[in-house]
Amino acid sequence: MDCPFNCVLRKIVQHVLTYPHLIILQSVIDAPSISHKKIYMSVERICKATNFHTRDAMKYIHQLVSCGFLDSCTTSIEKKRIHVWGINYKKAFNLMFVYLKTIHDRLKKEMTQTDMVYCTGCNHFYSFEEALNNDLIVCCPKNEEHEIQTTYASSESKFELIKDLIKSIENLKDKTPKYCYSCHLNLSSVGEHLAI
Repeated sequence: MDCPFNCVLRKIVQHVLTYPHLIILQSVIDAPSISHKKIYMSVERICKATNFHTRDAMKYIHQLVSCGFLDSCTTSIEKKRIHVWGINYKKAFNLMFVYLKTIHDRLKKEMTQTDMVYCTGCNHFYSFEEALNNDLIVCCPKNEEHEIQTTYASSESKFELIKDLIKSIENLKDKTPKYCYSCHLNLSSVGEHLAI
């Protein structure tokens, strides 16, 4: 059975980032384990698991690290220092909770402002007074050809999705992940991984 932490993490990455990010994350989730510890993965192992070129894998890895989904550290393999990546569930979910909560609050505020209209061309909200032209027609103040929305259908669906993701994170608050990641393992390119 899959760990609920991994399910929620995959669901968030699926909605926040792209499919290649999800493939990289899945390769880290599928990392080999010793007891209840999973090893951090090197870029070579991630590339081998995903069939990505090193350059492409590194691009997606760095984006996942900057978003807080992956954690990195430096370790030694056969007296060589290398960077490895794993998941720090607490850090990832804390960052995502704050990020999603901020978006949730901003969308809620925008949806409750009834005197606002949305321009799909500019991707910007304008006050009703700004969007009202001299002929008393509601249009974009920057380009009258742009489409104006006064309903928040797209915002409502995003709002519900974000609310669902926040609820998923809150449901995991008092739970412990099935595995924790450890970069403190003696790694060898030959033979088995041995815990220190």
